[in-house]
Amino acid sequence: MLEIKDLAVAYGNREIVHNVDFSVQLGETVCIVGESGSGKSTLLKAIAGLLGQEGHITGGRIEFDGRNLAQSDPKEYRSLRGSRIAMVYQHAGESMDPVMRIGRQFQEELSLKGKISRRESDRKAAECMKQLLLKEPERILRSYPSMLSGGTNQRVALALAMVMEPDLILADEPTSALDVTVQAEVVKAMQNMKKVTNAAILMVTHNMGVVAQMADKVGVMQSGKVVEWGTAEEVLLHPVHDYTKMLMSCVLRMETEDE
Repeated sequence: MLEIKDLAVAYGNREIVHNVDFSVQLGETVCIVGESGSGKSTLLKAIAGLLGQEGHITGGRIEFDGRNLAQSDPKEYRSLRGSRIAMVYQHAGESMDPVMRIGRQFQEELSLKGKISRRESDRKAAECMKQLLLKEPERILRSYPSMLSGGTNQRVALALAMVMEPDLILADEPTSALDVTVQAEVVKAMQNMKKVTNAAILMVTHNMGVVAQMADKVGVMQSGKVVEWGTAEEVLLHPVHDYTKMLMSCVLRMETEDE
């Protein structure tokens, strides 16, 4: 579904991501982990075509279903993001239109695939919300983002992604702004979404608990490079690279201190 080959990304003259290689299969969840500044969010933005004016791909390929996105024009990128590639942001409430009701935002999203009535849009949206364990979908559809909690907005963002039936979902720290209880709800919602859609999920996170619950494969980034790659069990339980071992020891130390 997605294959990254020797990818390099820079902001201005400073290269942030260096010669990254990995792949994501349909129905697979891949988590990219690492410290802040390791380049993981830049990697995700490059794949989504959201680097902005300062960011640019300096080398390599981003192959999505056989198409090199690194050479796609902005119009083609937008059409893919609207239909086959969905993005879920860290602060979902801020990524939605604050002056538009949730129901209208679903209708706008679905209209990218063709004309749709508000009634049919609401029906599809409510169905997705129920599958993501959201209660009172009718009330949510009438609400503005500011009227909903952070956890509800995050699951609404997942529903907005899910309703388009994408092949690939890109998630940038989708649980980091939430408390532990709500994080668990969002993880459960994402697991349900994966069962229903069979979409591939590429998630950037620093939360090892989320990785342990969701990941099939894990990539560890340090200073813009993927220094370790493997199954979740291999990376979490039997790390090879010194940096990964350090990350795991920090997690274990924090968990011990919390106890």
